[in-house]
Amino acid sequence: MNEPQQWAQYKRILAAMMSYRDGMDYDFNFEFSQEQLGELQPEDIYKWMAFKVYGRPDPNGNDNPTLGRSTSLQYYKKALSYFMPNKLASWNSLIRCGNPTRSIPVNELIKAVKKERGEKTREKISSSTASGVG
Repeated sequence: MNEPQQWAQYKRILAAMMSYRDGMDYDFNFEFSQEQLGELQPEDIYKWMAFKVYGRPDPNGNDNPTLGRSTSLQYYKKALSYFMPNKLASWNSLIRCGNPTRSIPVNELIKAVKKERGEKTREKISSSTASGVG
């Protein structure tokens, strides 16, 4: 398998998320089995990502994502997805199978962080710059 240039960083992200989920400290070189990775659920990824940006796994309407940006969450999602056994499959919430990074809760969290932080998309930046705004 061709490994991406960021493979070592991807492994660190995977180890950090699994350490958070399992309550143990995994070394970034730890080899997770396909079974361990297949057990991951969207809730596991959501809670870890929320903790990374909100400082808590269960943010409510009063919380602000002051610890990270949506782009960080998108990178974490990409890194974790690289290791998923079913990385090309969307998450199927009825049979709880597929790639949990491609689930609605994970994607909604990223959208919420983007909105709450007032982050602009590239398209908005381009149009506001072209019109002299921003």
